[in-house]
Amino acid sequence: MQIHSKIIACITMLIDHLGFLVFPNVVIIRIIGKLHIRYFPFLVAEGCFYTKNRFKHFYVITLLAIVFQFVYYLFLKSFDLSIFIIFSISILLIYLFDYIVIIYKNKKYILGLLTIIVFISIILLVYYIDNQYYYLEYSYGFFGVIIPVVIYIFRKYLTNNMIILFIVLTSLLIFNVLYTSNYPNLFMCGGALLMLLYNGKKGHLNLKYYFYLFYPAHIALVYLLYLII
Repeated sequence: MQIHSKIIACITMLIDHLGFLVFPNVVIIRIIGKLHIRYFPFLVAEGCFYTKNRFKHFYVITLLAIVFQFVYYLFLKSFDLSIFIIFSISILLIYLFDYIVIIYKNKKYILGLLTIIVFISIILLVYYIDNQYYYLEYSYGFFGVIIPVVIYIFRKYLTNNMIILFIVLTSLLIFNVLYTSNYPNLFMCGGALLMLLYNGKKGHLNLKYYFYLFYPAHIALVYLLYLII
């Protein structure tokens, strides 16, 4: 993964949360900040594609999700689910999908059917929660869970052509905007352009855990700035 694309995503995330808490009336800051939202689904899919230890990957993201949720409530006083909760659900669905494929290749049809039921049940539960409650509203909702799964399926089973994946992601994002009638979010689809900076190679610096820690750290700093101002 090219480091600069992740750094750009983190910078725009910081700008977004600065706009949310400190400069809520400055529209251009919110637009620029939201660009990171449209790139992270791709990063989630890529992480699942390259990870060598799937259990550890899911375990670490889920543990971070719980910790970040505490930070989210502590600083923002909100019960909305953090984006890492969404990431952990997406990762679970991705690994379940791969497991279903493996099971059917081994002709274990009963086990495959049971796994499909679990897979669909999770999707329906997320859809229900997104439509009946507001806990997912600020973490991209139902589509925030599904888009990384779709990108992963295309990436692993259909094509690894970055231009095609960019078109797929952009199409899903536009459909999301039309479905939710949140038309200003069309500006945010430009974040998918960060995919075109990706060359399929790991960066020279190992900053993986720094990126994970950036999320709670920057929220705490932004909230501190908000209190000072």
